[in-house]
Order: sequence, then C-alpha cells, then structure tokens
Amino acid sequence: MSARAFTDEEINLLDRHFGERNCTRDRLLLLLGVTTGLRIHELLSVTVADLWNGTEVVRDLCIQRARLKGGCSLKRRAVRGRRIPLADNVREIAADHLAMIGMFEPTRAVFGSRQSGAGAMTLFQAYRRLRQACGACGIDLVGVSTHCYRKTFCQAFYNRTKDLLLTQVAMGHANPLTTAVYLRVDQGRADQIIRELAGRLGNPAPVAVLTVTG
Repeated sequence: MSARAFTDEEINLLDRHFGERNCTRDRLLLLLGVTTGLRIHELLSVTVADLWNGTEVVRDLCIQRARLKGGCSLKRRAVRGRRIPLADNVREIAADHLAMIGMFEPTRAVFGSRQSGAGAMTLFQAYRRLRQACGACGIDLVGVSTHCYRKTFCQAFYNRTKDLLLTQVAMGHANPLTTAVYLRVDQGRADQIIRELAGRLGNPAPVAVLTVTG
C-alpha cells in the first residue's frame, strides 16, 4: 500500500497529540515534514547548526546537495541543494525543541533518540513513532508511513497553486511526471469537465444572420 496524504484534521490531531505530551521532537518532525516536503532521510539529517544560527532559529532551512536524494550519485550534478523558508509557527516549535536538546552542539542531530545519542533516530524509529501516534489518535493506519509527510506537502501545495511545474520546483523533482504521481486526481471533477466540453461542442453557438433591407 502506497503512502497517502494526511488530511488537515489528521495533522491537527497529531499536532495536538504530540503537543499535549510535550513530544517536541515528534511534533517538529511532523510539521517540518508537511511544510517542507523533504524526504524522511533528509529530515533526519537535520542538525542543530541547520536550525540555529547562534542567536535564533533560521528563517530558511538549507540542505546541502550531498544530503539530498541522488546528491552523492553519478548524476549528482543534476541535484541542487534546497533552501526552504520556515513558517513562524514551525520556527517557534523548533525553538522549543532546541531548548530541550541544547543549542551548543552544532553537529548534534535534531531528531535523535535515547539509543542514538547525538546521532539521528533510525528510519524505523520514525515510522514506528508515527504509526503509534496515529493509532492513539484514531487515525486510519492504511497507507500511513513517514512518506505521508512528503505526500501531504505535495498535495497541499498543488491544491493551493494548481500549478504542476511550480509544485515540481517545490518538491525538488527533476521531472514533472514524478510530481504528478504524488497527486490525487479528482476523478469526479475530471468527469464533469469532460461532460462540459462535450456539451459545448455538441451545442455550437448560434450564428448571427445579417438581413439586408432596401
């Protein structure tokens, strides 16, 4: 089963769940995921230095090419680093989490665990934590994985812009066809437009007839 996009209601349920339990790490991972569109391994690579400039939480999250998908492959020249603006509410949550883990170890992973020490939690740990939280919130677990973060961002961005090429840029995809795969198609809306087009072609506009008198 492929990952699905979260609804706004589901995001709010998860955000409240983590907030009430003071799970700043999981709350930040959720909100960074659905507002940046980064892949889970890219999110887990984020360090204190990426989020903290010495005086405040950064306004733009910058991820170097080497940490992005394909950034270390033979085709790495086609991959560019990403710079993503952070919303003020995400920056506030980031500040809360950094206050919990400390801001004075630049190389420390932002999304660590007791087992990982200063390193990042594993992909499986992130997956398990999300599934546990969804279960606790009564969210349907079908199609739930950490890839839901990226799917959610893609769908929300496209719904807002209705621009596939702009969504491609926001997702960091090399090909718009890849972006299209992420999007949920509204078949009902497509059917409606097809019917409207067919109706228009079947009922041509009346032709004005010029009458000459004299």
